[in-house]
Amino acid sequence: MPSRTHGPTRRAPLAALIAASWMLLCAVPAYAEPPQAEYAPGAVIVKYKPGVRVATRASMREALGAEVVAPLGLIDAELLNVRGVSVPEAVARLRLDPRVEYAEPDYIVHALRMPNDARYSEQYGLHNAGQTGGVAGADIGAEAAWDRFTGDPSVLVGVIDTGIDPMHPDLAPNLWTNPGEIPANGVDDDGNGYIDDLHGYDFVGRDGDPTDDNGHGTHIAGVIAARGDNGVGIAGVNWRLRVMAIKFLDSVGSGTSSNAVLALQYGVQMGCRLTNNSWGGGPASRAVHDAIEAAGAAGQLFVAAAGNAGSDNDAQPLFPASYGSENIVVVAATDHADQLAGFSNYGLTSVDIAAPGDGILSTWPGGGYRSLSGTSMATPHVTGAAAFLLGRFPSMTAMQAKARLMRFSRPLTGLTTRTTSGGRLDLALASADPDTLAPGAISDLRSERIGSNRIALAWTSTGDDSSAGSASLVEVRYRVGAFDPDSFATASLAGMPAPPVAGETQRFEVQGLAADTPYAFALRARDEFGNPGPVSTVLTQRTLPPPRVRITPLVFTASLSTGDSASREVELFNDSPGTYDWQAPQPQLDRIVSQPSPAWPERAGDKGVEGPIWPAQTAGEGGPDAFGYRWIDSRTRGGPAFRWADIIAPTNQLAITGDEQVSGLMPVGFTFPFYGRPYTRVRVSTNGYLSFGDNGSSFLNGGLPSLSGPRALVAPFWDDLDFGAGEKRAYAHFDGSRLVVTWADVPRYNDPGSRLTFQAILYPSGEIRFQYLRLEGQLEGATVGIQDSTRTIGLTVAYDQSYLVDSLTVRIAPEPQWLAVVPSRGEIGPGERTMVRVRFDAKGLGSGTYHGV
Repeated sequence: MPSRTHGPTRRAPLAALIAASWMLLCAVPAYAEPPQAEYAPGAVIVKYKPGVRVATRASMREALGAEVVAPLGLIDAELLNVRGVSVPEAVARLRLDPRVEYAEPDYIVHALRMPNDARYSEQYGLHNAGQTGGVAGADIGAEAAWDRFTGDPSVLVGVIDTGIDPMHPDLAPNLWTNPGEIPANGVDDDGNGYIDDLHGYDFVGRDGDPTDDNGHGTHIAGVIAARGDNGVGIAGVNWRLRVMAIKFLDSVGSGTSSNAVLALQYGVQMGCRLTNNSWGGGPASRAVHDAIEAAGAAGQLFVAAAGNAGSDNDAQPLFPASYGSENIVVVAATDHADQLAGFSNYGLTSVDIAAPGDGILSTWPGGGYRSLSGTSMATPHVTGAAAFLLGRFPSMTAMQAKARLMRFSRPLTGLTTRTTSGGRLDLALASADPDTLAPGAISDLRSERIGSNRIALAWTSTGDDSSAGSASLVEVRYRVGAFDPDSFATASLAGMPAPPVAGETQRFEVQGLAADTPYAFALRARDEFGNPGPVSTVLTQRTLPPPRVRITPLVFTASLSTGDSASREVELFNDSPGTYDWQAPQPQLDRIVSQPSPAWPERAGDKGVEGPIWPAQTAGEGGPDAFGYRWIDSRTRGGPAFRWADIIAPTNQLAITGDEQVSGLMPVGFTFPFYGRPYTRVRVSTNGYLSFGDNGSSFLNGGLPSLSGPRALVAPFWDDLDFGAGEKRAYAHFDGSRLVVTWADVPRYNDPGSRLTFQAILYPSGEIRFQYLRLEGQLEGATVGIQDSTRTIGLTVAYDQSYLVDSLTVRIAPEPQWLAVVPSRGEIGPGERTMVRVRFDAKGLGSGTYHGV
């Protein structure tokens, strides 16, 4: 099996890497690049200290064999092309020079997106009536805002992305046109340094045509400013606005930090009030940080996506979102139920606000529309809202717009510890004319039901302005012991439910309380501008004592033939004065003893170096692993038939190209159970595997389980594969019953004679099928199999072995979940009983004794 690195350094085993990485992080300065950082070949950004003369700079460049590619005037730096030395060596030498303030590689960043081709008939992010199965009202309140204002064409927004489709009928009316430029005459008519920049500029191609060749930027622009009320397609947050196309990401969504600096420089020069930045990745760049600071000094807001790894930016920073500049607004994503989207990054101190970002319908190149998910889609909602405020309140500064969006965000309990504002974007509230009349008092707080760990409260709702209308929210707080209304804000927050109209009864249950404990409760209403009403009357209530339960019987047995089923009943009796909340978790099944896994060695190797070949795989079935997965192929009796699923079509093509690439998280189309966990999104790697966890691409394959391999791995042909520059060879399609992912005519790295066409198919039952249509070249280097998210359980079909052939199918499936409990949860009052049914199902089980708890 070939393996490689992108330089001469050999890879160490994983355990050594963990220790080494920690020491490195403790020792290097804040802007040191990690070993795996992507950067443009031969490109270095350098900023000299003040007073270094032009002639001295030239001699310093000459010593490196470097020349200036572009001046970065916004930050008084230069982009150099170095020859004769590597980029790391050039950077190291420059950093040691006392005349240099900083030097760094020209880092590569990527668009933050997760494509979803399934269209939504409504834009729930603007107005949510529950049409997509979500929660009515989980939107930014656009309709109420549009009653007041629909946008100002004098406000200019820069979309720093992959460009914009200038011919899209929903975008063309709102696309900025340079009044000082004559189209396509090859002359810099307005003298700004850019030729024919009619609608913006392309810093990838270095020309005045920023047409979108990816789709990401067009989608972003539509959320911000698709023309509204024109009878075409969709509406943006602003119906009338000017968006400028500033292209610095290429056709695959990648761009360099130097071009990001140039893009920001252009936006400042041309008068953008704010920019949308739905991109990120790579290490911290001093150059980009300085450019953002300079844009802020020029009065420009920088709206950034928080990222799509589902991680905490406080602990794992993502740049540019995590630079911490005052003019940055960092945006997380929520779904149609007002929950933080599972893919969204968050951070109590590093992420400012959330906005709808899951399943967002917007414009697409060619006059089309597409639904995408990601913080990339949440960010333009906030950009659009900030532009809306700057138009509605002309004297407002960009920083005041940021503060207003944060202050008047809609509080959500799921965001109180995940974002600085604790809320989701609320344009209706932020754009409203303020009032100073607070809601009225709540005077009849009472308890309706008391349990051992919960108390249900009720009260009569007050109004928005004293006793009229509806308040915006109600703060429900509690503490153990006495409640002092003067310290209301320091008590524990139970929730902030939205109230009904004044005079109606509102109910809320406080959960997670300790048994047999005295609690005091109080609440107060707030209006849409945050004006608080008086603290309510205080309710003191003690929870019930802890419950006791009797379970009869404790053990069942059943003797069944394959395909039969049986049920037994168990009685739960609450022999106590307390309430008993119970649930039956997924039964733990002691499966048939699995076959021992081979002692696969962990590999450390360089790219292009072949590993050892193991004896040929002669078996046609195997397993189970420790979880119960088994495999069988189409050459074995009882195995699956080979039925190739042909999905190779332009509409199913994935954007990943080149070498060592991996897609963003994309929808599976259903909830896929894998090693006991549910997954709805998956990544596709150019190296012939799917992953539900990792976002890096690993060429260094091994036997499974593999501690150095990707987490939650599905590997039909995990090897060192290379799509080729600009070549899109992966396809995905959900046909309503299964997800098919195909790799078509993929060569192995440094093996031009190889061509591999294979696919992985995922089914809602948890079954996996690998199919191999045509395999040409060396096949012995691949890993075929699966492993769990902990990388401690895995099933190897073949590893560095002669096994795969044309027209072969491999089926992998877990043993059936033969034990179930119905119902799986409930509540039992004092002295009450309930019957629970335990069901045994021998469908698909072979002969043997099965144990479960």
